[in-house]
Amino acid sequence: MARPGRGREAESRDAMRRAYALRERLAERERYHVEALHAVYVEQDDEKAVTAYLTILDKYPLDRTALNNLGVSYSRLGNRREAARWYREGIVRGVAPNVAYTNLIGTQVGLGDFSAADTTLELFEARYPNHPGGYTRRAGMATVIGDYEGAAAAIDALFEAHGSAADEESNVYSWRHSLAAVQGRMDDANRWLRQQLLVDAERRSLFSHQERAVRAERGGAFLAIWYDLDPPSPNEYSDLWTRWLETAERPMEAVPWNDAVRALARLGDASRAQALLDDYRGRLSDEQHENRRLDLMQLDAEVALATDRADEAVSLLRGARDEETRPFQDRELAWFLAEAYDESGNADSAVAYYELYLETPLVFQLFQDWRYLPSTLRRLGELYEERGDREKAVEYYSRFMDLWVEADADLQPTVEDIRGRVARLVGER
Repeated sequence: MARPGRGREAESRDAMRRAYALRERLAERERYHVEALHAVYVEQDDEKAVTAYLTILDKYPLDRTALNNLGVSYSRLGNRREAARWYREGIVRGVAPNVAYTNLIGTQVGLGDFSAADTTLELFEARYPNHPGGYTRRAGMATVIGDYEGAAAAIDALFEAHGSAADEESNVYSWRHSLAAVQGRMDDANRWLRQQLLVDAERRSLFSHQERAVRAERGGAFLAIWYDLDPPSPNEYSDLWTRWLETAERPMEAVPWNDAVRALARLGDASRAQALLDDYRGRLSDEQHENRRLDLMQLDAEVALATDRADEAVSLLRGARDEETRPFQDRELAWFLAEAYDESGNADSAVAYYELYLETPLVFQLFQDWRYLPSTLRRLGELYEERGDREKAVEYYSRFMDLWVEADADLQPTVEDIRGRVARLVGER
């Protein structure tokens, strides 16, 4: 089968290869930067990139790009403390671009140093007043501590300040969708999703109105599947997926394929999920396949779980996590490992990884939490109840009830069930 067009990833690498081939024609400083970027994007060797950026800074200590990108390379290597050091160094030297501040905030939150992150955010807001990134970091830091009201207020302020810009209006609706979903307000979540897609189609011209309609339907179906709210049948979802492929202007986006494989697997149609995963693999270029290899291992694990091969899923997920250095993906892998261990009957490991998920802060963790947090709190309560640890069970059940205190009416039976469990466990003390 012929390979499809390689897309933007390959085009960017081709451009970098051409620049690298002509690097001797450049001034020394520009040549060093091309060599560093070639190491990152073509060779995918961040250790080599670190060496290149340190060479630049040895000769040009105020090079703001090198200071920031050195932090990025250290972050990709999994060395967040060294990443924070170099982001901070750019700020101390007075040359940091706005992205260095936001990178440092995210790194400090990931390290659990919330006080330092708050200080950096204040510096950022003073240096770049009214920057959209200030609002979103303040919202993200609020969600880390469960202050969803504070997060919503920050996003409302973003809309007031920048809502006239199409990109920021779309961003606001994305936040509102995730804030609603994590709190069990699925009707609101779907409404905000539709608003975001309308902006993306009309103001940002990202796709046609025909594709927008299918994306909205697909997003609603995914919520229904994830939360078991009158989900579509496998046939209905497969028809929806076919319609999306027929309308999609960028059919090789990773997220829709990932979600579609997961949706079919969780609907219990493992054969369709496997066929879709095989189709996805067949459409990827060799370069895309390598870049998405760890994501594909996750999807293999999803299919394995759907076919009662939980031990195989655990092995796949552990392998992916051993190689993963990106904090956002690593946190998500912890959740999937918890689920796989849970399915395999290994309750102790399930608890350990569910709690690892909860204890791993990320400034934008809301965009995972809307899927995983409610079920994590509920399942930890159940697992601790099964252990006979009433105190821990009540703790997690109570957090679940607080999270879903304003959940939609069709989710309230779940909340009432948990409330009954808490009453019984408290009465047994």
